[in-house]
Amino acid sequence: MNFFQRAILYLTRKKGRTVLLTALLFLMSCCVCLGVSFKKNAEEQTDRLRKSLAAGFIVCIMGLKPSP
Repeated sequence: MNFFQRAILYLTRKKGRTVLLTALLFLMSCCVCLGVSFKKNAEEQTDRLRKSLAAGFIVCIMGLKPSP
């Protein structure tokens, strides 16, 4: 009996544990995907906010109006 046949027999014998571990693995992978998505979105929003609030100043000579 080879490795794959033993694995199939084990999975069919322990159905409850197989379903539980599969569901747990699925939930963990969903949480990881959500975390990566939130991190990427937060970085994009931070960059956008940083660009919109870019601080700067205009140096002008007294008596002359700055050009727009």
